[in-house]
Amino acid sequence: MSLMSSMYTGIAGLNINSQGMSVVGNNLANSGTMGFKRSGTQFEDFFYSSVTTGSGFGQVGLGADIASIYGDFSQGAFMDTSSSTDLALSGNGFFMVRQANSESVYYTRAGNFSFDAGGYLLDPNGYVVQGWKASTDADTSQVSTLGSLGDIRLDSFQSAPKATDKLKIVTNLSKSSTEKTTDAANPFFALFNSWDGQQDPALSDTGYAYQSTLKVYDESGSAHDVTVYFDKASNASGADVWEFVVACDPAEDGRTIGGAKLSATSGAGLLMTGTITFDTTGRATNVSAFTLSDTASCDLKDLSNWVPADFSQDGYPVFTANFSGQSNASTTGAANALNVKLDLGIR
Repeated sequence: MSLMSSMYTGIAGLNINSQGMSVVGNNLANSGTMGFKRSGTQFEDFFYSSVTTGSGFGQVGLGADIASIYGDFSQGAFMDTSSSTDLALSGNGFFMVRQANSESVYYTRAGNFSFDAGGYLLDPNGYVVQGWKASTDADTSQVSTLGSLGDIRLDSFQSAPKATDKLKIVTNLSKSSTEKTTDAANPFFALFNSWDGQQDPALSDTGYAYQSTLKVYDESGSAHDVTVYFDKASNASGADVWEFVVACDPAEDGRTIGGAKLSATSGAGLLMTGTITFDTTGRATNVSAFTLSDTASCDLKDLSNWVPADFSQDGYPVFTANFSGQSNASTTGAANALNVKLDLGIR
């Protein structure tokens, strides 16, 4: 091999490493690009030259080359956004988008979409997102597609309001947590008894271990906060028992009993109380729940006014909220009640 060939071999190595660095640089430059998939470089050795040696023939490499630059389509991380039209794919697949005034269809993993003035769902380049009309079976809830692939377009940006009918709580309750509120007479109703809807806050910030606030929507589509408070409950059996209280803002409690507004009582805002029992592995094994009785008096802090909650057909305890103050809507069995199922992870 000549000296010139040796120099070209070294230059080949520099060139492909330079291209490899360009690929890495492009990955870094697009680290914040929506839906971007990183690329990788695969190298291979180049041609060999046969030479005569003292022991026969041998081969001398002439450098290296880039075998391929491949895309890495492994699952990326999900990110929270404030836009309801931002979408993400989990697993295989692509979004299909069509160039305006063209039949050309393209594929993308980037789901940062938005509606234009005409109601079309577009990507940032103005391409129209494609999809099918969907139909849901009323009995099985199975979704099937109708018709052929086409532009996704909303004819109207308004829909009839639908009241919330189910809340799902996802939270971690530490086994090592200590009881924040105690009640020797009623250890499983300590949070309940410490609630005072005429105070602000109705429950002391140091009186519970955890809380989770969720949005619910009433029959007119207005949003309200419902908070679930959790606290460890002391008991002689040694079981891992947690008390919980479901409550709304006392000022928004529109329930009435015998014509009297509950918002003016110390129990204003209390919607449900109960306990969750865990086994030694941390699995929830039992839940008890209590809601306001149909025959309750206005003294909501009197436990005799609370009865075991109704359970839905799919096994969830049900509570009632009345944010609009409408009549005959203050208990679970009332004709106009806004009944909400509570999924605590056990049924």
